[in-house]
Amino acid sequence: SPLSAVWVGSSLLAWHLVVGYFVEPRVFGKGMDINQLLLLVALVFFAWLWGIVGAILAVPILVVIRIACEHVRQLRPLEVFLADA
Repeated sequence: SPLSAVWVGSSLLAWHLVVGYFVEPRVFGKGMDINQLLLLVALVFFAWLWGIVGAILAVPILVVIRIACEHVRQLRPLEVFLADA
């Protein structure tokens, strides 16, 4: 029935949103020593900017920026900001 289809679709969408915007940033943030809130903001921004590809590339881009800031003395304060507290 159409009601069952709507229920299944909405539950899958809710599950995807919870995992994509709350669980994954927390797991990736702790594993890569990146600020979780900043990771969530980057995911939302890059998903808005480039769609699915941006959401996939948000974490690697943020990690590359953090590593670059870690190796450049003038950018060390930015690296501290990016690091998980």
